[in-house]
Amino acid sequence: MPTKPTIYTPQRIAQLRNSMEKYFFGSADTLFFESWAVSEGIHMRQVRRLVEADEGFAETFERCGAIQASRLLEGSTRPMPTTGNHVRYAVNPRTAILVLQAKHSYNQRSEVTISEAPDGPRLDSPEACDEAIRQAQERKQQLAEMLEQARTIGSIIVGG
Repeated sequence: MPTKPTIYTPQRIAQLRNSMEKYFFGSADTLFFESWAVSEGIHMRQVRRLVEADEGFAETFERCGAIQASRLLEGSTRPMPTTGNHVRYAVNPRTAILVLQAKHSYNQRSEVTISEAPDGPRLDSPEACDEAIRQAQERKQQLAEMLEQARTIGSIIVGG
């Protein structure tokens, strides 16, 4: 049996605003709107509808978005204390960039171009062959990193 649609009264919208503020202002560890929405039992699609329909909700959402962006930037540049020689950050810098680009119009200027060499390398010596192999391995590594980044995008950005 289908469920009745939820009616968002002004009182319910005010409750959601208060809940969102408590979520983002109450702890420095909270980062994602999706986690808050799940805790409230609503989908991000409905959150976006409320942003469009209610000015007060939109203002709260925008303030919390500024907190999110600030925490992502700060967390991706602040090393955490660790033992050994490994550097860890409070937020993975790549994850932070992906979320900032998707949700806050953050722009990172890095251009990657792939072009085919018109005549290809001349493999007329062992050194030239070694260099061609090294370059191919380097390209393979770059493509593997790009593929890994592309795979993570779908799981990080929910309803963005």
